Amino acid sequence: MKKVSLVLALGLLLATGVLFASVSFNYYVIEPFSSPFGHFGLGPWTGGTSAATDANATIVPSSIFGNKWDIYFNVEKDGSYNGTYVLFGNQNINQTFDASAYSYYVFFAKSDSATPITFKVELKSTNNGVEYFYVHGIGKYWTFVQIPFKDFTNYSWSKETNFSELTQGTFVFEHNLDVLNTAHLYVADIGFMK
Repeated sequence: MKKVSLVLALGLLLATGVLFASVSFNYYVIEPFSSPFGHFGLGPWTGGTSAATDANATIVPSSIFGNKWDIYFNVEKDGSYNGTYVLFGNQNINQTFDASAYSYYVFFAKSDSATPITFKVELKSTNNGVEYFYVHGIGKYWTFVQIPFKDFTNYSWSKETNFSELTQGTFVFEHNLDVLNTAHLYVADIGFMK
């Protein structure tokens, strides 16, 4: 839960050999996955025709980030959807996270599949605000996902998200959203950027 500067060495394979590039990312990391249950809490959930075994999430070691979130999803059945949640504050004391000073929701992501995956990200707040954004094209290499708050859309049944009182973020997988209905999504260093 600190502001970090992450320097990521990326190997670029060229016809003449390997070139290394260094890229810096400065942002506030709210969930570094440094404990088995996350900083405030996290886990899988299922809905529709999904069985309890169709979603799982565990924190595993990462040589780049220290730890990453290994999210398994299976939405092969008609009507199935599932995903994971990460809490942004201690809900036992009604704690929230004030992201009003930031403009982007950010994280690193990659898949275990050569076929790129699509999933939905949601941000939720205390006023029953829920907004979503679809992330497309996550493949086998780490991608820095940077979603502007202005690009989130609220559901017709929800209020607009109050970014000064965020409670949680979710990753949602839906049947027939993409050609790939089962895979592992790896996520690291969830945070907020100005």
